[in-house]
Amino acid sequence: MVALDPEDGLPTSVFDGSTKYPLHITVFQQRQPDHGSGLYVYPSVEDCLGATQHFPTSSRLAGAARAIAVAWAWNEDNGLPENYGTKKAYDFVRLVELLPLPPSWGLVPTSPARRVRARAPSSQPLRLQGHAASPQSLARAQARTMALEAEVAAMEEQLGLARAVLRS
Repeated sequence: MVALDPEDGLPTSVFDGSTKYPLHITVFQQRQPDHGSGLYVYPSVEDCLGATQHFPTSSRLAGAARAIAVAWAWNEDNGLPENYGTKKAYDFVRLVELLPLPPSWGLVPTSPARRVRARAPSSQPLRLQGHAASPQSLARAQARTMALEAEVAAMEEQLGLARAVLRS
């Protein structure tokens, strides 16, 4: 999960507001135990979506628009990451794709001059398939929707390639 810096639009750490993650550029920060340092990632879109509510209020870009960063992550010594629940700290991170945060997630962009704000909570609980939805069930459903959208996009690309071959 990254913030989109209101100043330059670059993917940036929600927490420190200064670590930038430009696409296709490897970023390094030596991981240290006990949250001493490192680059933090979630292993899945579902975990990433579930984490949107858990950033400390002191996070520098807590109110900024967010996106889901698809990244490669590894350690200098090829060792295991530091684990903090589902969040993991690595030495190296390289963004390979940036996915928009689903609009239903509540952090929506406003004009560049204004900060992004969370949507006002509804008096009605969100429902998923007839049941009151927990944040976890919403994260699972949204992650599945995003996976299906990616699958459809890949199938459409394959179809386009097949059509191009047939025309030639």
